[in-house]
Amino acid sequence: MKTPALRLAVYDLVAADGFVIPDNGQYFLFAAEDAATITTDGTASSLPSQDGRFLAAGDRISGSGWIFELARKEMPYLPAPSCQIQLATPLDFNFDGPFFVRADAVTSPPGAQTPCHGHRGPGIRRLLKGRLLAQMDETIVQVSAGQAWYESQQHWIIGTNINQDENTFIRVMVLPSDLTGGQSSFVPFSPEEAKKKRDVRYHLFGETEALNL
Repeated sequence: MKTPALRLAVYDLVAADGFVIPDNGQYFLFAAEDAATITTDGTASSLPSQDGRFLAAGDRISGSGWIFELARKEMPYLPAPSCQIQLATPLDFNFDGPFFVRADAVTSPPGAQTPCHGHRGPGIRRLLKGRLLAQMDETIVQVSAGQAWYESQQHWIIGTNINQDENTFIRVMVLPSDLTGGQSSFVPFSPEEAKKKRDVRYHLFGETEALNL
């Protein structure tokens, strides 16, 4: 199966009152500050602050948060002013076959530095709290809370927590289907890097098949 031409984006959902999720992609909502309300087939449920959930077409969202979107490149972006794009990018797959979407949170203590590594699929990250120094190949960027960045399968990454407290970022990735069930997508740069400590902890929000694409 040939992978379609897709994009990944993250938006701020701003004080939405009944925003309806379209049927042309896969969507994940993270309640970054306040709780949100999700209404599915007439039944409302609360998404607590600092929690996230994959959404279905037709779900109605009330409140605010971050929406991550996987969609075909040619599809229109989610409409302003309810949805404000923070980052959107085409995806650069180098695998064919079944794939899925994973959403999780990654937390590290002050001073922690990852081994040089890559991942088996591309994804968008957005820093929830702290400050991060991200080295991607020969590019180095300092990331502050609220900022988003993209990591492709081709990037070799070193991330350093330069905050005086914990860092946490929210991550939505597109991965090959053999990694379902929370299996790690981490690829060390070398055997030496593989031996280094990975001083992080993970919280898995969920995984879902890439539907309607």
